[in-house]
Amino acid sequence: MDQTSESFAYRCLPLNIANAHGWELLNPCAFDACWNGGADTGAVTIRPQAEPPAEGLATSLFGQGIITFHIPGIFRTPPGWNLWIGGSPNQPKDAIYPLTGVVETDWSPFTFTMNWQFTRPNHWICFEAGEPICFLFPVQRALLDDVRPALAPIEAEPGLLDRFQQWSKGRDQFVLRMVETPPAAAADKWQKHYYRGVDMSEKQQIDDHRTKLRLKSFDASAMSWPMETPGPAGAEAVLSRAAQTAAPAATVAPAAQLPKQSPSARTLLDLRKREWLLETLEWQRGLSPRDSDIERRSDLGSDEFLDRYYAANRPVILTGEMSGWASNGRRCMLKSPAAISTTTRISTTARFRSAASTSLVIMECARFFSLRRE
Repeated sequence: MDQTSESFAYRCLPLNIANAHGWELLNPCAFDACWNGGADTGAVTIRPQAEPPAEGLATSLFGQGIITFHIPGIFRTPPGWNLWIGGSPNQPKDAIYPLTGVVETDWSPFTFTMNWQFTRPNHWICFEAGEPICFLFPVQRALLDDVRPALAPIEAEPGLLDRFQQWSKGRDQFVLRMVETPPAAAADKWQKHYYRGVDMSEKQQIDDHRTKLRLKSFDASAMSWPMETPGPAGAEAVLSRAAQTAAPAATVAPAAQLPKQSPSARTLLDLRKREWLLETLEWQRGLSPRDSDIERRSDLGSDEFLDRYYAANRPVILTGEMSGWASNGRRCMLKSPAAISTTTRISTTARFRSAASTSLVIMECARFFSLRRE
């Protein structure tokens, strides 16, 4: 998505919501694999990139060109809730495909496996350390049984035909205008009605329209060992979402040794005010077509940056600012704080709650897989 022109893919709200619609398990160690086209377990070759192989290395367990990751934890959901398990949305991988399953995690005392099946023989693939291998989110078990699908004429919903025709006509005019007089600003190249949750009359249709998901991080307070990111030995530990925005510490004391402090009522009030303020600013920015996109600018002067962006609290992406920097032979990698990974090292009760107050608990089994919030 980052590689699309003008970050075009991020304009698709359904795509963005799907990408953030769950949690990921990350590969603990890098390896290469190849399938020779046979059906037996020996038809798959798996070569770890480090010796000796780290714990959690994938294996060939079922044959049929399938590689298997053992998920070292028992998940717990509330009664009546399953866990949807598969590959990360909109992240295709060449020559291999993630298989999907639904597990009754409200009662099962068993672990499950995450499986990927080769789609092309004699082609080497690579899983990097920290690469997502599994995507999961809770689903209600009886929901689909209660759904009654039906076909109906569009006139069955009052006003829907008129609203659709208004949109269709406006869309045709917009596409024609883009061809005849292409706008210079990226923000003017899409209509944003669905993104803002409004129809062609600019009327809000629902009260709970979402432009992003804010999934909770896993609560690691009950863990009896420090958490580490996957990768080489000595990787820094990350304990919480708050720690992701600060400099990571080299070591972290076990949870049992950490001082127990409950936040004051004033602190909780300040946090709620902060969340309200950020949501309000985001909502206000979405009201203006000009401000709903993050602009990319090069050779931006300091005065314009101050007046147009910094003082107005408007984000901007500066390009080419480091083109003249000397690298000294070193390579630097920048990552968004939301993409920083945390290792499960799963202990009894690593718990999170979704917006619907649905809890998921991972029970202790092993200690080398990682979860991250997208």
